[in-house]
Amino acid sequence: MATASRRVRGRRKTSSIRKFAPSAARLDNTLEIEIHKFARVDILILGDFALRPLDATETNDFYEIVMERHRKASTIVTSNREPAEWPTVMIDALLAQMALGEVA
Repeated sequence: MATASRRVRGRRKTSSIRKFAPSAARLDNTLEIEIHKFARVDILILGDFALRPLDATETNDFYEIVMERHRKASTIVTSNREPAEWPTVMIDALLAQMALGEVA
């Protein structure tokens, strides 16, 4: 589950956003809309990141979200793995390095 925080009339409001489901979004052609939703929140928390290997599509989705948010909003990543291990669980090493370089 991702948690988002947004300012509402000078106060910070915290709300939960559904789990990002890219395969479902691809089926109904809403992937770009879903990625933009995650790009717009002030703070995005990616919990339990890289618990299992990410295939090429998942690595690309992660890259797209990170690049949309780069220098615009904060992203917090939690994981049971060391950050140095993250590229090893992603299929596309180049996209992984670029995305992780923007998060760090």
